[in-house]
Amino acid sequence: MYVKILRKLASEGDGFAQKETERTKKMLEGKITDAKKTELKEKINILRSFIKADASADGDKKEEL
Repeated sequence: MYVKILRKLASEGDGFAQKETERTKKMLEGKITDAKKTELKEKINILRSFIKADASADGDKKEEL
């Protein structure tokens, strides 16, 4: 799953992680199996790590200016 997300990030750009996190959260609200819930929660955790990395990188650029 990690590799798949990395490939999507590379091809779709910076906003992918945020959009995919929101989409995945909506899917968690529906009727799904426990196994799928676990899988989606793992996906959200991976995506969050990229969102935080993007935010801190932007913060570093602002400080340098």
